[in-house]
Amino acid sequence: MKLTRRHFLRTTAGSLALPWLDAWAAHAPGQPRRRMVLLCAPLGLHPAYLFPEKAGKDYAMTPYLEVIKDFREDFTVISGLCHAGNSPGFAHQASASFLTGAQGAGRPGFQNSISLDQLAAEHLGTETRFPSLALSGEGAGLSWTRTGAPVPAEVSASRVFARLFLADSPEEARAQSRRLADGRTPR
Repeated sequence: MKLTRRHFLRTTAGSLALPWLDAWAAHAPGQPRRRMVLLCAPLGLHPAYLFPEKAGKDYAMTPYLEVIKDFREDFTVISGLCHAGNSPGFAHQASASFLTGAQGAGRPGFQNSISLDQLAAEHLGTETRFPSLALSGEGAGLSWTRTGAPVPAEVSASRVFARLFLADSPEEARAQSRRLADGRTPR
């Protein structure tokens, strides 16, 4: 199975907290850089291709994990999680609470809380150029602020590329500074 960056950006709603590009990190020499990648596959994955049969470090690689086998010592596969109180009838709405665990997603009066990626960004975000990157292949994001407001997700692969790898023009840099000074989210 070949997984390209373009395929990833198109098909996966994800939140990348603490991006993996080493050049961005400003950290103490000798200290490991801390990163987090959280993925949501709302239409599901074939569990036998993702989750190892055996728990612990000596598990056999599965087809999905085989793609990232070179990083085996650097990631953890977590399984068996579920959100209590969510019924199967609200399964699709549950993605709103995928990273928060807040109950009642999709029901009237639902109030979300801070998502795991944003909590990590609050504590570790100073180690990277961008504290977090919320990405989506569909438009709806998975990230939420401390007050339960949605963090806008980027759906354009070209805009993500430009943000990560292209320098801003002087005018755009000034506009970014104004947005930050006004307390608005930078673009």
